[in-house]
Amino acid sequence: MIRNFLYILLNLVLFSSIFISLSLALTRPPEVWVLRDLYQALNYSNALRGWNGSDPCGESWTGVTCSGSSVIRLQIQGLNLTGSLCRLYLLRNLKKLDVSSNNIVGEMPFGLPPSVTHMNLSHNFLIGPIGDVFTGLDNLKEMDLSYNNFSEDLPRSFGSLTNLARLFLQNNRFTGSVTYLAELPLTDLNIQDNLFNGLLPHQFQNIKKLWIGGNKFHATLQSAYRFEHSR
Repeated sequence: MIRNFLYILLNLVLFSSIFISLSLALTRPPEVWVLRDLYQALNYSNALRGWNGSDPCGESWTGVTCSGSSVIRLQIQGLNLTGSLCRLYLLRNLKKLDVSSNNIVGEMPFGLPPSVTHMNLSHNFLIGPIGDVFTGLDNLKEMDLSYNNFSEDLPRSFGSLTNLARLFLQNNRFTGSVTYLAELPLTDLNIQDNLFNGLLPHQFQNIKKLWIGGNKFHATLQSAYRFEHSR
């Protein structure tokens, strides 16, 4: 009986301390939870200094920038990180996400930050088809998924990225057509060295910086040359 009472009391003290620490912290609790999940998913890397703390915005966490009580930039590129990514949708005010040049594996996570404007996942070991994860990312202006192992066709939700200006998909294993990219307001597009096929959308002629080589498009060499070299 006494042992059970002490066990319950200990748990109450533990949960109370966690609640008090969260209530006193500067950072919004849901954002703390997300970063803790990410820290775990990235194998508690020693490169993520400060991430074993409790308040990203009140403390100095590697790669974390805040405005008020919200995380607005997460830049942890080039830290030799291993592990995978988790859902990041609770970072409601995140503007810039950069996890490039690491050793991150797994698939593209669902639940991306809804306010993100710049997202860089390049130079990792991400794999598999990309699901319809881009719906609702109306603010996204630049995305780099290059130098991974993504495969299969582009998802329909690419077509919903109505403010996307710069897109980099080179050096993956994407297949199928690029129709979903045709109506986007792109100024820069690199889809080199994939397995895309079908016809090149005529809208691509309006893209200022375009790289399409190393695919299987149904276009003559002359047409392809014109697309790439008449920018």
